[in-house]
Amino acid sequence: MNEDKKTFWDRLSSSEKSYIEHSFGEVHRVRKSIIFKEGSLVQCVYILTSGIIKHSITGASGHECITHISSRGDIIAAESLFTGTVAGDTATTLTDVEMISIPRVDFFTLLKIHPHIEREIINNLTLLLQKNTRRMYDLSYHSTEARISASLLDFAQVYGYKPTSNIIAHPIYRKDLASYAGVTVESAIRTLSKMRKNGIISIENKYVGIKDIKELTRISRDE
Repeated sequence: MNEDKKTFWDRLSSSEKSYIEHSFGEVHRVRKSIIFKEGSLVQCVYILTSGIIKHSITGASGHECITHISSRGDIIAAESLFTGTVAGDTATTLTDVEMISIPRVDFFTLLKIHPHIEREIINNLTLLLQKNTRRMYDLSYHSTEARISASLLDFAQVYGYKPTSNIIAHPIYRKDLASYAGVTVESAIRTLSKMRKNGIISIENKYVGIKDIKELTRISRDE
């Protein structure tokens, strides 16, 4: 596996994983659960073992912007504990999730026992910063159709596909897609309808199928 494609959890050694699994409890949260809110004091670091979480910030008008999405193997909220600051975003589950929960008081003890974990957290944050920098450019200069196309490809990468099909494994809600792409819900609906008519995607009961991934990829790169 390409090193840049590995998750935080993938990068840990067997002994580090075993220590974490045996030392800390796992928690379950259903879809639409808020893990922590923007501006709150984070009490735990979480490692996702299954499911999807969106990270978002909300403007004064109440408009939500999804900054990034976490999936299996990602570590969440470590930056807040590192810097001693409040949460910079709100973390909400897009699916049911399972997470290893590491309390604040135990987090720094863990890093002393396994210093390699700290290096991997820093590496993870660096990769996330690089990805978000690229997304900032895309949101600033790409067309609505390109943003929606790139967002669908990102959701497909995070969610995966249903077995032996081109249908993304979890439903994609228009509001979340629009928030992630930085467009209005109305624009997202119009763009999806156009793509469906052109045979690029299929849509049924909020499940999106990617019928022409080459064309979707091409559109995602247009400015």
